[in-house]
Amino acid sequence: MVVEVLSVIEATSFVSPKWVPQLADAEEVLAGLALEKDTRYPVLVPNLHGLDRAIDAGAREIAVFTAASESFCQRNTNCSMAESMERMRGVVAAAAAKGLRSRGMKGLWISHHERRIRNFHHWWEKYMASEQARE
Repeated sequence: MVVEVLSVIEATSFVSPKWVPQLADAEEVLAGLALEKDTRYPVLVPNLHGLDRAIDAGAREIAVFTAASESFCQRNTNCSMAESMERMRGVVAAAAAKGLRSRGMKGLWISHHERRIRNFHHWWEKYMASEQARE
């Protein structure tokens, strides 16, 4: 049962079961939800393979993720920030082509990376906002 107050619930993550075995059942989780008509259920997808799995499972909205520091990005996505943002761009473009809505998230904390955080916001507005599917 979904609490009526919540308009968005991140339902699951279509990450590699090799790296996160606890999320190997993402398809079953999404299929088992009692979807409320006024609630959105984005799913996290880290790459095109995850997007394919999400689409096959019936997802209608995705979330993509990157980090605001090189070390965090390397440890969590096995790529640089620049590679991560390019990967996200490809995922969002492919999702938009299939009519899916997208949203972006970034992991950050207060540090000396403030300039990079501002650059991320600029990048998102410039490249990703135009890729989003229309509501």
